[in-house]
Amino acid sequence: MTNMTTRPTRGHLDTWPEQMRSHTLRQLRDATTLVPREIDSPLSRNCYRTTQLGTIAKAGGYLVDSRRVGDHRERAQVFLLLQCGLDFTVVVPVSSKHPLSWYPWRNRFGRTRDRNRLHQHITWSSSGIFLKEEHLPVPPRLDSHSDGRGNHHPGWVNNFDLIEAGDIFHLFTNKAAQMDGNTRKYFFGQNPEIWTS
Repeated sequence: MTNMTTRPTRGHLDTWPEQMRSHTLRQLRDATTLVPREIDSPLSRNCYRTTQLGTIAKAGGYLVDSRRVGDHRERAQVFLLLQCGLDFTVVVPVSSKHPLSWYPWRNRFGRTRDRNRLHQHITWSSSGIFLKEEHLPVPPRLDSHSDGRGNHHPGWVNNFDLIEAGDIFHLFTNKAAQMDGNTRKYFFGQNPEIWTS
């Protein structure tokens, strides 16, 4: 672990998905010794498996592993990377065995009318970054914070140290919606099957 969690910074509002994806992948590489390798997945358009940079160098630039999402090792964990404009990335463990997983919250997220997609609503205000859902009466704070018991919670904002070699992540992007004052909101939706993979 490199412990290089960076503070969120406000990017410009006029951005596009490819720029946000490039920004996320660059942040992951800069914060860790991991390189994301794109793999095929029926669950999202942008799915990656992480690899140690040294592994690629030893393989002569060709990575000998599966190109399908279902063939990862048993210990591998699944993540969402929610890129909030060019402001910050929320690194979400969805595997139930991960200690900071959002898995217990999955049934409290909103869904589309046809029930085909789960939604997450993220708000960044002067008091912090929060996951604001109708069925979460106390919105969880996502950035680094005190847990109220004298302990420090690392949060999920720009916390790329949660990801290890072999882990899989689905990358979703959404540009910021500027609200009154300095408040920004970000909306994400994804296939609920990601949460049970």
